[in-house]
Amino acid sequence: RGRDHLCLARLPTEACLPHTITMAESSTTTTLARASGTELKQQSLSRVPPGIRVKWFQRKETLTIDIEVPDIEDPEVAMSDEGLVEITGKDPKHACTLQLLRRIHTEQSRWFHAGRTIHLELAKAEYGLGHWDKLIVGDKLPNVLIDWTSWIDEAEENEIRNNPYGHDVHTMAGAMGQHWGSNVERNIKAKKQAAAVDTSKNDDTEDDIAMF
Repeated sequence: RGRDHLCLARLPTEACLPHTITMAESSTTTTLARASGTELKQQSLSRVPPGIRVKWFQRKETLTIDIEVPDIEDPEVAMSDEGLVEITGKDPKHACTLQLLRRIHTEQSRWFHAGRTIHLELAKAEYGLGHWDKLIVGDKLPNVLIDWTSWIDEAEENEIRNNPYGHDVHTMAGAMGQHWGSNVERNIKAKKQAAAVDTSKNDDTEDDIAMF
């Protein structure tokens, strides 16, 4: 077999989840217990060490999570369809575990590492249940915070979907997970287009153009 697995202990029998780790491998094995309904019952499974900060916001179909981990080397992310997300690095002190409130689709989820931040775009598995009340199962952790700069409530999201012409459609497309990286792609295309028609000279400071 030669592959690690994240295992789900179903009541009353036990089963092993398929290999659902994306982008990187993890040797950590964690056992969860299925509770009634769609949520998972566990005992203090989520762990975010001091010095690490988690910020998140959501749309009906996606979760966006930024995990700020200073000085992390060789980051790895493991995730399971049951909503278990594990961050590891070269130094054990950077290990971080999140047991999300509900299930996700790992095959439709993505992550990348930039600077001190690990960015996750996760696809919710149970569409139609509305916004989640919180990110993780169990008690609130002091360093797991809502990203209020990107947060919109469910009513506002419905309004945007019903009237997209009154909003920045490109921004919403990326934020709502319709096209992964759409904002980045749009900015890259804009810069390439500007470079193609740029007639300024390197020593001509008056012609400098700032691209955003």
